[in-house]
Amino acid sequence: MAGYQGFVATTYQLIRSKWRVFLTSFVLSALLSTVIFIKVNYEPYYLTKGIEYEHEAKQLCKVVQILSKSLAGPGDHVAVLNGINGVISLTHSYVQIAFGDDLSFDNGKKRSVDAERSIVAYNHSFKSGFGTVKISTLRSNKPKLKDHLYRAWTWSAVEFVKDRQGYLQHKSYLRSTFLYITLAVVWTFAIFMLSLLRSKYEENIFLNSQLVKEGYYLRKEYDTLSEEIEELVAGGVAGDSDLIADKRQKLKDLEAELGNIHAKTNINMMNAKMEYFEPNYAYTIEEIREKLCISTITNNSDISVISYSDRYFQRESHVRFFIELLGLKRLRADLLKSVNISVPILKGQDREKKEEEIRSRFAKYLPTVLFEKLKIDVHNIHDKEYLHMRVMDIIGGSEKLTLTLDKGMDSLEPHKADNDKYATATRTYAVVAYGS
Repeated sequence: MAGYQGFVATTYQLIRSKWRVFLTSFVLSALLSTVIFIKVNYEPYYLTKGIEYEHEAKQLCKVVQILSKSLAGPGDHVAVLNGINGVISLTHSYVQIAFGDDLSFDNGKKRSVDAERSIVAYNHSFKSGFGTVKISTLRSNKPKLKDHLYRAWTWSAVEFVKDRQGYLQHKSYLRSTFLYITLAVVWTFAIFMLSLLRSKYEENIFLNSQLVKEGYYLRKEYDTLSEEIEELVAGGVAGDSDLIADKRQKLKDLEAELGNIHAKTNINMMNAKMEYFEPNYAYTIEEIREKLCISTITNNSDISVISYSDRYFQRESHVRFFIELLGLKRLRADLLKSVNISVPILKGQDREKKEEEIRSRFAKYLPTVLFEKLKIDVHNIHDKEYLHMRVMDIIGGSEKLTLTLDKGMDSLEPHKADNDKYATATRTYAVVAYGS
């Protein structure tokens, strides 16, 4: 009993001082949020990294498949095999490749795979002139504890205590030792819950955005493969040939993957309106506006708000293309309320310098009446993967156009032969959602 009373007395003395309340609340909330944060977010982190590793493995297999097309038989194309070996040596995964029954090798990273940890495995096979090529990739998938600790602590009490002249300076607080204790307990619990909810909410957004991004890439592969089949059939390839059957099976596999993403995100990628910009073709600015429905909404409505978020929106060419794409100089300035530009940057970068650079670039091309409508928000983020998608919202009356862009304002560059037109080096897409 004496020991218990001594503990109570010590605790009471600890929290009597308002500064000790700050310290105690911070330490308790930080420790609790650390423990719960790790527990609640452990599996979502596994899932997120698994998606990234599998996507990386798919891209690696595509590169190897492209290089393998040059192989004809044993002893041929040593340079190509050396190139493949060089490619797989760059990845952090353990990669094994078998060319038929005669040749197989790996990238020597078997020790990097920890059998006691969760493993992300991906297998792929295809036919080449050398026979059937089989690729197997393995990668350990385990969260980094230091990352969880850092984010949990930075989201704890210290971020919520901005005003030191708040309730803790109130006279009734100073007169009541009971209120010291009550506020400490309530405040600690509130901070802990806010920290937990915030971390869970942002992790859910991150997971959902990763799945949506993966879904759009899969839809792009699906459409590309469908076009390949149509071209082969139109070129005289029999519809029941092995080549066509193989490609149609891949279409079914892609449909199944898109169905899984639909179930997890409640977004049907197959119904999304995807507009593609093809390489080796020059587009006028009006053609681009027409494909993205920008000309439709600007012709039908008086635009009131334009919002755009892009982590890479920092070069002068991006600003110039943004202004031309939206036709900002043709909009009615008296009805346009704001043009909102959001540019998330990593911690450590100079936020004010970035904002001033973007603002000065807009000032070169916009008249004063439109420049005054500009609102630029450059803010720091903890993780470079957050807000990776480039999203534009255009609101006019009761109508709204939302564009999700594959590569943002640098997806199309001025054409070398004709500066009045734009072109892309690789196939890129935009997801168009337009309605009331």
